[in-house]
Amino acid sequence: MTIESNEFSIDKSIISIESENRAKSMSFQIMYASQLNYESPQPLANYSLSFENISICPEYCPKNCKGIGLHDCITNCSENCTLCTEREHCVYCLPSYFLNPDNTCQSSCPADFYKFRNNSTCLEDCPDHSFPWESFCENCNTSCKNCEYFYANSCLSCWEPEFLNPDQTCKITCPAEFFPSYESRRCEECLFPCFNCSNSPINCKSCVPNYSLMKNKTCVKECPHRFFSNSTHCLPCDQSCKTCKMRNRTCTSCAEPFYLTPTNTCEPNCPEHTYKNITKCE
Repeated sequence: MTIESNEFSIDKSIISIESENRAKSMSFQIMYASQLNYESPQPLANYSLSFENISICPEYCPKNCKGIGLHDCITNCSENCTLCTEREHCVYCLPSYFLNPDNTCQSSCPADFYKFRNNSTCLEDCPDHSFPWESFCENCNTSCKNCEYFYANSCLSCWEPEFLNPDQTCKITCPAEFFPSYESRRCEECLFPCFNCSNSPINCKSCVPNYSLMKNKTCVKECPHRFFSNSTHCLPCDQSCKTCKMRNRTCTSCAEPFYLTPTNTCEPNCPEHTYKNITKCE
């Protein structure tokens, strides 16, 4: 595309948009109008237009140029600054220099500020995924959202969908006796005697040894009346049993009007060669 005027021509316009949140730029060439009669006019200068900083600066100017007009090249950024909006308002610094709170580039940061290696900026507090180490903000382990002072692998919080485990690592699952809390993004401890639990510390999925799981998701040392333990769960006895053990039909006493037989079942009548003796068949 070529745009002509009495003074100059803009040729080979290229517009590039990297992404919605990044700077938009235009590159073009400026040529004398008198050269337009030639088959191959030579460019006077290459220009770059930055919409983000609203400035125009010829490419041949020094790095600390601040462009104000099409034919201006003003080296008025402060020392060690590569890009500025005003002389004393720097945006980016030379390597090994840090952008200070007063928008100047210095070799160090003020007291109580940290140097952030990722973008050479002085910060009062280290951002997410970093921790203070001496005068720098260092990156945490990749799985940590935040980590403990001086320890890149000792996580304090995690990125979804992982949870902070008791050993301060971030994992998708939690170990035994812990459950994943979606509110805190941590592995919270189950309440004894739960061995595994879900959603809350008392919502048991399994029990520690010598305890049995009830239907209401609690763990008990002894199963209640008319229930028996199969070592892991409390299960209901047969309806004819008042109490039972090991299996639902292995009764130890009977509900009325049943009688406990010699084979540990509860029957309405005693078998042959036995007689009723209160609650048993003998």
